[in-house]
Amino acid sequence: MTENQTGCDTIVLVHGLWMTPRSWEGWKAHFEEKGYRVLTPAYPGFEIEVEELRKNPDVIAKLTVPETVDHLASVIRSVEVPPIIMGHSFGGTLTQLLLARGLGAAAVVVDSAPTEGVKEDSEAAWERYAIAAPGSWVWHYGLIANFQPGHQETWVDYSADRAPLLFIGGEKDHIMPPSVNKSNAKHYAKSPAVTEYYEFAGRDHWTCAAPGWEAVADYALDWALAYADTKPRGQHAT
Repeated sequence: MTENQTGCDTIVLVHGLWMTPRSWEGWKAHFEEKGYRVLTPAYPGFEIEVEELRKNPDVIAKLTVPETVDHLASVIRSVEVPPIIMGHSFGGTLTQLLLARGLGAAAVVVDSAPTEGVKEDSEAAWERYAIAAPGSWVWHYGLIANFQPGHQETWVDYSADRAPLLFIGGEKDHIMPPSVNKSNAKHYAKSPAVTEYYEFAGRDHWTCAAPGWEAVADYALDWALAYADTKPRGQHAT
């Protein structure tokens, strides 16, 4: 494992659109055992358990992405030393939006939805993790992105400087396939910041909980520690 010489002692895990912080339970315990403080902030309204959200999805029906990014940003700004940020699926999109605000020391997005034109389906882990999602998100990141590229709320300036970013893809991911993640990574070609892509053979979209997830978590952490940069970035980092 890469030795931590960055001063980063906090990892922020951002869950996906049809999930809650529960989806990170294995990673949270794994990183805490390594001595890290691990934050798994919920989207506003997602703080209650999966079962309760299924019974009453109205509590999150009107949630918007800007509200969610603002909330996550406030959590990250509360950490004294810029943390490592990791996001799965749509959480990977949100992670990219957080980096665009100048936040984080390094970031890893796993099977990330792109920042334009997204689609996501349910998984085998539905019974433990899945909930309903705000309909406006699907509209804004599906239909609007397809008909008005560049105008959706997930638009990112791909040429801007930001913290180092790793895209992790799964060879067998049919929801956010490797081609989607590679394409997303290539969008950052004009950015001066480090952007890399790594693919795990044989792994599907639910790589964060499928057997062998520890190897993915360890690779993500090692990469983030190797590239972490805690310098302040831009007005949004304040």
